[in-house]
Amino acid sequence: MNPASDTVLTSPKPHQVAIVDSDASITNLIKLNLEDEGYGVCTFANAEDALDAGFAHTDLVITEVILSDINGLMLTGIIKSNDDTSHIPVIICTTMDSEDDIVKGFDAGADDYILKPFSLREMMARIKSVLRRRSMAARNPYRPTATASAAVKYDGLSVDTASRNVTIDGNAIALTRTELMLLNALISRPGHFYNHSDLYRIVWNKEGNASSRALDVSVSRLRKKLGKYAVHIVNRSGIGYGFIEK
Repeated sequence: MNPASDTVLTSPKPHQVAIVDSDASITNLIKLNLEDEGYGVCTFANAEDALDAGFAHTDLVITEVILSDINGLMLTGIIKSNDDTSHIPVIICTTMDSEDDIVKGFDAGADDYILKPFSLREMMARIKSVLRRRSMAARNPYRPTATASAAVKYDGLSVDTASRNVTIDGNAIALTRTELMLLNALISRPGHFYNHSDLYRIVWNKEGNASSRALDVSVSRLRKKLGKYAVHIVNRSGIGYGFIEK
């Protein structure tokens, strides 16, 4: 008997996706397309039901921000702050389209941010991209190195991540954690340009590629707060962002 004839070939386990959205037309649309692609899907009209069901077998969560109980940002934060679920990627799919909304989504821990109305083709591509990044990160986990606590200075601009203190000409300015990490990375290596993937790891402490819009929005907000020093943050097409001494 040929030993190969006894080999049983099994199909890989399909990815399990949880969709949290009170709009049944949206959830059904995404659900049908995911199921056509071989995904397992469960849907929830609110965050409480999703949390009650748990995410033990979930590979991806897609959530709206506007929900009847716990909003999508809070749900994302709950998922990402729990050791048992922090590895699960979250895509926020919402009508909340301001710069602040997008940055808040990524600050909450979202792995991608998709605006409604959306293209189904783009939605499916981004779902696959997020799951692919998650698979790569699981095989090659990123381990951030410790950073020096000493303040970094350029002219009248001073950045101290240990105390979260940033000053311009002696005057303190308020930065979010994302803006602080971004500025510190750039000013610590003047003349060096980071690609999006590098900044994603440094700022959001994740492996993979951030949405370019999220990064651009964060840089735009940072520049507005830096006043005369905004011109030192430069974006070179095809290369990335850097801090230039002028």
